[in-house]
Amino acid sequence: MKKTSSVAPLVLSIIGGILGIIAGTCVALCAEAVESVQDAVEVEVVVTTTMKIAGWLVLVGSVVGLVGGCCAKSQNWGTLVLLIGGIVVLVGLVLNFALLQLAAAVLLLVGALVGFLKKAA
Repeated sequence: MKKTSSVAPLVLSIIGGILGIIAGTCVALCAEAVESVQDAVEVEVVVTTTMKIAGWLVLVGSVVGLVGGCCAKSQNWGTLVLLIGGIVVLVGLVLNFALLQLAAAVLLLVGALVGFLKKAA
């Protein structure tokens, strides 16, 4: 079992995961608020469905990245799971742009990159 020589994947995944959880929750709650206002005013807005999907993608990707980052130092597959979480957050970022989502995606992807590059001999 290979181990990384750095704690950077763990730290980056914790920070990125927390930011992503906050961003995903905020986007999903804002989509729900917009949808309730849209129902009250009787105006059709298609954006709310995309916002909900993006919020849930960011939320799930952040949790997956957080779990992968916690396992990245001790297990080989943890870095791959961290990368998958970062890619899912990036997909959520494409659907609905928010700065917290951008920060979470960058931190998770950089953590995965560091995990892949800093393998101990």
